[in-house]
Order: sequence, then structure tokens, then C-alpha cells
Amino acid sequence: MNTLRWLALVCSLLIIGLFIAPGPSEAVGPPTLTVNGDPVVFQPTTGTGTTTPGTCSLSDHNAGYTACYQIDTTRTYGGWSVLSISSTNLARLLVADKDGSGNSLDLFTWTGVKLQPVCTTCFSQTLTATYENTFDAAPNPAGNYLFAMRIGGYIVAGNKNNDNTDIGDEVVLSGTGSFPLAANLGMLDTGMIGGPASAVVSFSLSQTQPYQSNSCNTNTVLNQCSPTIMQTLMFVEFNGDTLFLTNSSDGAGGDCVVTPPAVPPSPPFGLPPGPVSPCKAREGKIKSFFNGADSADNRAANQAGASPSTPCETEVCFPPGGGG
Repeated sequence: MNTLRWLALVCSLLIIGLFIAPGPSEAVGPPTLTVNGDPVVFQPTTGTGTTTPGTCSLSDHNAGYTACYQIDTTRTYGGWSVLSISSTNLARLLVADKDGSGNSLDLFTWTGVKLQPVCTTCFSQTLTATYENTFDAAPNPAGNYLFAMRIGGYIVAGNKNNDNTDIGDEVVLSGTGSFPLAANLGMLDTGMIGGPASAVVSFSLSQTQPYQSNSCNTNTVLNQCSPTIMQTLMFVEFNGDTLFLTNSSDGAGGDCVVTPPAVPPSPPFGLPPGPVSPCKAREGKIKSFFNGADSADNRAANQAGASPSTPCETEVCFPPGGGG
């Protein structure tokens, strides 16, 4: 009888444990980055004193990033070299995963990157880089989630076929998200570059306010928002040109509480309520981040002697050449 009572007690404790034991924490995985379908290899970040990929340097940490992935630049990916801009601006993928408190932002930045085609005899080549991350390390509250993108950099002509210009090149950044419903996050496109006839041209593109808002609740039990964001960068080059992303491409987002219209507390009554506040504080934070990135890109382009690019509008913009 005592044995049966002991077994019953053990079974009861096990059953209770199933209800009171905390569930496993949500897995937080690294982002993924591919170039023309080839997975990019991440390595320990130089200067952090660790052997774990994902650790941020002091400067990236101070900039607000929470996970930083340095790229192995000794390899080629999908017919392209993914090189570092310099020894102080290494090729890396940066993530800031914040819970939205204090108006903090989720950030997704590919930076310090020089993209150079491997083929020296090809007339035209296309790079398609896709990077994806689930922002589940510090979930935002469920509700509206704003997200916006920008990209800036410059292109250096390869001077193949005596074409010492960047005419015909094009840079496109697009995005998609899962909230968990799938959403298109828009696109930024330089258009086919038509001028000036310069060896170095710059560009800077940002999505404009109001930024796109999506309803987000990826954990209906805890009412949390952990969106999955995927950004795709496409670079079309002619005659061996090289793309420099000294500071970005960038994505920025965060939860957004829409303030209901205020009801006038005093006469005259019966008037319609005032306009809603469309998450102005969060939009202002994103815009401020974009402005800082834009300034940094402009400084780098000026130092490289770049001229602002103009889109191609006529057939004469098509680059010369056409064979190896």
C-alpha cells in the first residue's frame, strides 16, 4: 500500500510539473545572408576578445547593435568577392534587437562592404544578396509595427572596354516581412544610372514618411511581436564595376501605439475629434537614424570623389561593349 501511495505521489508531482514548469525559451538564431544563393560565412568579430560569431565590437555596441556578424572575406560567393571597405570598416551584418521601450529601434544593417565581380571578362553581372533575421531576442508588444528602409553608397567604374563610367548600373533594395502574415515592405531603386560620365558615382535612397505599418502578433499567448524581416539587395553592373556600401543598407522598425483622437474637454461640443497621432515619435526616431546614416554615406562618397548619380532616361545611357 505504501508503495502504491508513493507511486501516486510521484505521478501527481510529474503532472503538476507539466503545468508549472516554464516552457523552453524561444530560440534565437543568427541571421542568414546569401549572395547569389551561396551562404555567406560568419566569423568571430575582430577586436571583441571572443571566438563566438555575433559578438559586437565596442563601436557597434555603442551604436546600439546587439548582434554583429563579421563576414569571411577570404572566400567568394556566387561569383562575387565580398570584401571589407578597410581595416577599420569591416564587412559585417549588424542586428539591433530591442523591445521597443524608450523608443528604441530594431535595426538590420549590412555595412562595410565592397562588392566586386570575380569575372574579369564578363560584360554584365548581377548580384542578389538576401539577408534575413527574426527579431525574437527582445520582442516588441503586439500591435502596430513600423518598418522602413534606406540605402546609400557609391560605385567605382571597372574601366573595362574603355568604359570608365558607371552608366547602366543599377542598385535595388526590397523587403518583405512576416508578422506572421506576409507583407511586402516596398522597394528602393536607383534606376539604370545614366550619368554623370564619371568614374565614381554616389546614390542615397530612403523610404519616406509615413512609414509602412503592419499588424504584428507572432505570439498570441504572450501578445508579443517578433517579426521576421528579409531584405534583398540587387546590384547590376557593366564592365567590372564595384559597389561600395560604406555605411548601409539599413532597415529600422519598432512597435507603434496609435493615439486615439482627443475629445475636446470643453465647448464647443459636437465638433469632430482632432487627428490621430500616427506614431510620430517612432517615425521621428527612424528618420533621425536614416539622417545619420545618410550623412555618413555622403561623407564617404565625397572622400571617394563621387558625383551624385542621375537615372537613365534614354537608350544612349546603355554602356558600351558587349563581349569579353
